[in-house]
This record gives sequence, structure tokens and C-alpha cells, in this order.
Amino acid sequence: TVIVPLNKEKITGETAQSTPVFDAATGYYTLTESVEYSGYFAEPSVNGDPFLLTATVKQFNESYMYNRVAGFAVQTANGFVRLALVRDQRNNYYAGISDVNGADAIIYELPNDMKNPSGETVNIALAYNGGNYYFFVNGTLAYTVADYAAPSGKVGLGGTHIGVTFTDWDYSSDTEDVREYIGAEVTTEGSGITLKVGETTISNGNVLFGDVVTVNITAENGKEYTVKVDGTAIKTVTENGTATATFTVTKKTHSVTYSFAYAIMGTVTGGDANTEITVSTADGTALYT
Repeated sequence: TVIVPLNKEKITGETAQSTPVFDAATGYYTLTESVEYSGYFAEPSVNGDPFLLTATVKQFNESYMYNRVAGFAVQTANGFVRLALVRDQRNNYYAGISDVNGADAIIYELPNDMKNPSGETVNIALAYNGGNYYFFVNGTLAYTVADYAAPSGKVGLGGTHIGVTFTDWDYSSDTEDVREYIGAEVTTEGSGITLKVGETTISNGNVLFGDVVTVNITAENGKEYTVKVDGTAIKTVTENGTATATFTVTKKTHSVTYSFAYAIMGTVTGGDANTEITVSTADGTALYT
């Protein structure tokens, strides 16, 4: 676990046209020209494990003739990318992921309740887990970039155009910090259910968005099991005394249940339309007639 209160003079590498300018008097990073800015910190390095970046941005809501962009730079195997909040010259808000110079952008429409974040400052955050990036505006999830290149290297700040000012920022790989943004819960109903994420058994139901959860059920002989997540059946394999299924966490709460059917094989010969057939377990317990 690494918690790094980022020293405000630790942007040490440039990834775009220019690096944000540090103001020693205020302790802020400010964008001073109409160019693409992006820089990374000396520490930490990221490697695909969950992490959280947060920042407070000032002067983002002021009118300007060009787009204003404020966000985070993340190094991947394909180079640095920028995940950011954007305000265009018509004061419309949206968000997206691009390279650090704004090219190859994928734009995401913001939910209606955050299209015009008011106030002197805007708080942004970026959480990562399981191949997915989650971008937050003022504590609310704005968009998700799924199945994107995993982080591999440095992280930093990025933005565009005069006046955008980062007044605070932080990084953490502490699970509890990450959980504040992308924490979720899985509940179970039924006996014999265990949950795992990787090799870790989940005893309290606490998981993260993006986690792949393995559901194991102690299976009884003669029964075929079907695991259900939020009431929907998912692919389940029953073998060697265990029924197994997997799913990915995509929302704050998921419920896991299961059903089963008896596996019956055999041939009935003789008799007629009035013949009564009773199905029993191996110990003679009648199941139905």
C-alpha cells in the first residue's frame, strides 16, 4: 500500500507541449499559455493495481474563447493518455480520454446533473481497477473507460489553456481510499456460497468496481446448479462437488443467489398411461411423483 501526499514540486517529466507551471508563492500548478500541458510526478509508479488520483481545479468555470481541459495523465504501454473534464467555448461540459495532446479523443456525454458544475472550484478524481478507469466530477461518477490499456509507469496532471489551476492533488493505492469512490458490495442468499476475487476470499462482501468475482457453491450429488446475479442466470459449471460461475462488478450492489434442478437419467419401460412413477434420491427419499 502506498499513500503519497504529492509534493507540489514533483512534476519532473513533460509528456505534451509543456508542463504545468509551478507557482512557489501559492503552491499551485497553473496553465499559462494556450497549449497542451501534461507532466508526471517522480513518484509513484503504477503497474495495473488499483489506485486513486484526486485534484481540485480552480478557474475552470470562467469563460474563455477555447476549450478548457483539466485532468490526469496516465502512462500505459501505448504511451501517456489524458483522462479529463472539458469545458468548450460555448460553456458546454463533457469529458473524455485522449493522448496528452488531445488527439484520438473518445468523448463521453456527462449525466445531466453534472453538465454545468458550479462553484469556484471543481473536484475531479480518477480511480482504476481491473482494466477500467472511472472518472469523477465533484464526487459523482462521470464516465467509465472500460477494457483500456492498463497503467504502466507514471501518473501526473494534464490540461489545456490559460488560467486552469490545480490547487491540490493526491495519489493513493490504499484500498480504503479507492473504495470511497468505486467500492461495492456483493450479498449472497443460500447456503454453501463462497466468493473470491483472484485468490482472496471475500468474507464481508466488499469489492471494487471492475473486480471479477468467482462464485463457488458446494454442490450436492444429483443436482445441477445455476448461479444468478441480480436475478439473472449466468453460466455455471458444476463439477467435482462445486458449482462455479464468474461475473464482473459493475454497480454499487449485486446480489448472488442460485437455483438447482435434479439431474435424472434413466429409462422407463413397460406400464401404460396409468402407471405412476416416483423419482427418489439414492437413499430412497421421494422427490416427486
